[in-house]
Amino acid sequence: MSHQNKFTPRWHAYFAELLGTFVLVLGGGFSVIQANLKNDDFTGVAITHGLIIAAMVYSFGRFSGGHFNPAVTLGFVIVRDLEWLQGLIYFIFQILGSFLAGAALLIMIPGHVLKTISTQSKLGFPALSDDITPLQGMLMEAVATFILVVVIFATARDKRAPDQVFGAMIGATVTLDIFAIGPFTGAAMNPARVFGPAVLTATFQNDWVYWVGPFLGGALGAVTYWYGFFKGGKGDAKVEEEQKTPLVYRVSEGSPFADQPESPSKSNSDYITMENAAN
Repeated sequence: MSHQNKFTPRWHAYFAELLGTFVLVLGGGFSVIQANLKNDDFTGVAITHGLIIAAMVYSFGRFSGGHFNPAVTLGFVIVRDLEWLQGLIYFIFQILGSFLAGAALLIMIPGHVLKTISTQSKLGFPALSDDITPLQGMLMEAVATFILVVVIFATARDKRAPDQVFGAMIGATVTLDIFAIGPFTGAAMNPARVFGPAVLTATFQNDWVYWVGPFLGGALGAVTYWYGFFKGGKGDAKVEEEQKTPLVYRVSEGSPFADQPESPSKSNSDYITMENAAN
């Protein structure tokens, strides 16, 4: 059932977005700082971010939908699966969580440690490689965010997805994206990931890359899945109608799943949708 413009999330949805973003920026920041100090590659950074996202989605997705990312929120707003006012409030709490996490890092990381970290990487702020231009970095961020948002819609929003895989798949996508473009851009894929550390260290070099890229990729990813795979944006009503048809008639010819029985339909409570936030 569609949940467009049908409710106003309660305070726990906003707090979930704040807390989830806080943990992401805090934990991610620590991992980037450690990698910088030890001259490590992005393995630890990628795994840390993936595990944090998976944990936060499973923990707080039932309350808010588990965005923790303004680019994700923008995608839901653009396809009208989330009211613009609620999206704006989500954005405010995500940015607040980012700022608080940056402040916590600034308090906990010793001053002499911060002095040894490169200017662009202070408090875990992602940095562009000298090997690419800002435009190339923006495009990389856009593509990585596009992939992330498509996976979010496919596993967490689409009711045809297997049960309870969304957190693991979203976390795995974050990890893979960081492995792919981390050495070039730091792989933020999230404006909130950079806001707090950037403001508190007054580090704004190439800051626009981490806003324009993720917002562009998030919007395109949402539109692509919603109108390309989610039945032309007709939403849950179309999906529920489709689920009444035996699976053998719904898969592409030659699919290895053509002879498999249809899995039981899910109840609305199984998905991290905004409807859950009202309960």
